[in-house]
Amino acid sequence: MTALEPIYPMNLFPQGSTAFSAKSIAGTSQAAAERFSAAYVETGDPAELSPEDDLVLVQSTLDGDLESFTPLITKYQLKVRNLARRFANSESDLEDISQEAFMRAFKKLATYRGEAPFEHWLMRLTTRVCFDFIRKRKSRPETYAVEDSTMERLLHEDSNQRSDHEALEDIEAARTLVHKLMSQLQPEAQMVLTLQELEGKTVKEIAKLTGWSTSLVKVRAFRARAQLKKLLKQTMTERYI
Repeated sequence: MTALEPIYPMNLFPQGSTAFSAKSIAGTSQAAAERFSAAYVETGDPAELSPEDDLVLVQSTLDGDLESFTPLITKYQLKVRNLARRFANSESDLEDISQEAFMRAFKKLATYRGEAPFEHWLMRLTTRVCFDFIRKRKSRPETYAVEDSTMERLLHEDSNQRSDHEALEDIEAARTLVHKLMSQLQPEAQMVLTLQELEGKTVKEIAKLTGWSTSLVKVRAFRARAQLKKLLKQTMTERYI
């Protein structure tokens, strides 16, 4: 297996940007720090890093070897980008969210206590970055355009009656419509619907990622769906009634 190159090189993470203090990550004994898993040693592929290896790399970074953070970027960059893509409207947004997630993880690394896998900590942090992004986006709404003829077909016509070309247009139109309606929701509603409906997360998983209680996740999901249905009904009414 060929190791991936990190998308975000370590020169994006200057020494002066951290305030690391001497600390010990739970689970990183001296013996563990002296060796990595056999799979990683054999291949050099960050994808082969075990959760225990992650802890060793975190500790090494905290001890001043900043290059130890690079394998962690390489290992998790696709997961971070895949989550970021759910909230990005463009490749530029995707890059901004993903880079900010790793920058924030690097700066806050001293707050990681090793009580949960590093991946869980990183994805919770990435979720927060995504939430901050959609809050900022809410203050500067995007413009979404869908042709009337395409919208008419999308909302009223049997999918079996569409040509292949029309079907492709309809897929893109549906995505645009979803983005348009989602952008009108509050950030909390956008977050819970994206995690639940697009990422397939459970209520408990969303609670862990966001820091919300499970009851709050349920309430926000219920309200978000109701608001989305109301917006869709308004869209249909404005166009066709």
